[in-house]
Amino acid sequence: MKGTLAMHRSPRCTATSKRTRLACQAPAVTGWTVCRFHGAGGGGPKGKRNGAYRHGLNTAEAMAGRRALAALLRRIREGDKVNEAWGGKSTETRLGGRNGGRKVMKKKIVNNIK
Repeated sequence: MKGTLAMHRSPRCTATSKRTRLACQAPAVTGWTVCRFHGAGGGGPKGKRNGAYRHGLNTAEAMAGRRALAALLRRIREGDKVNEAWGGKSTETRLGGRNGGRKVMKKKIVNNIK
């Protein structure tokens, strides 16, 4: 048997050892660049099918929504800066300052020196 078998011609895992700095040399899983020991096809299911799912606060959809909202608010603030430069009032001023019109209780500093 001088011919090479298909298992010998298959692509090899690209993972390297931290200790020896050599390649893994195990056959890579079809469609992956690493072997089954180094994470091919790994990872848990997405969303509620994953056992660690609790409330959805950190799901990809929720984080994307928060990013979009932050970008929108950033654009509004940048628009306020342009508005102020042209002599208009900022949104903060129209809404009653940073507090949205609420009164802020300031602490009184009392000197207790006798």
